[in-house]
Amino acid sequence: MLLFLFISKIKGMDIRVTHLCESSGVPSTTALRYIDALLKHDLVVKERSLNDNRSMFVRLTQTGFDFMSKALDR
Repeated sequence: MLLFLFISKIKGMDIRVTHLCESSGVPSTTALRYIDALLKHDLVVKERSLNDNRSMFVRLTQTGFDFMSKALDR
């Protein structure tokens, strides 16, 4: 998930929670638990869509971006 969000941030793409769950390759309930864990560690944020109140986006925080940058730099 973090790699997907990292690449999406570099490309300037917004990722919906549902898309992230689907792309993770795990059941939705598991993916949502992972997202919650990432939220608790301040690696991602969830934001409501400005155009559709039913949609939520997931974005890397600066902490998450820095973490992934360091991890991939090794």
